[in-house]
Amino acid sequence: MNNNANTEIKTVYIKKWFLLNLKSEFHYNLNFFTNQADVIHETEKAYKVLIECSSIDGEWDGTKSVWIPKSCTMTKEEYLAEIEASKKRFEDGCKVYQELIAYAQKMGVKGVREGLRKETILRKIEAAGVAIPA
Repeated sequence: MNNNANTEIKTVYIKKWFLLNLKSEFHYNLNFFTNQADVIHETEKAYKVLIECSSIDGEWDGTKSVWIPKSCTMTKEEYLAEIEASKKRFEDGCKVYQELIAYAQKMGVKGVREGLRKETILRKIEAAGVAIPA
């Protein structure tokens, strides 16, 4: 690879499921620091990338070059959109959870508090003979 100042390094983000697949390919002996990787070679269907990683025992850390199908990568914009969607799903789930706790407490269901699993709260509501909210 030419290391001129004009050479721009292309960066891709590896999809989480594929990164886990890579880890299993290396028999779980590597920890990947990030899902961000620098492209060192590109073909029509795949990228050869450098991934920062270390050994499980911590004795070695550096980079590993691997081929990754283009369909298993994302651009920075796609990656940031995925992060935002994940945050939104989490916030929506928290809102529903808080509403469920408030409903159960309003209906006088005993033993309902924050920190319980949603399934446990629903079971307590059902055991109290209260209608489960839609």
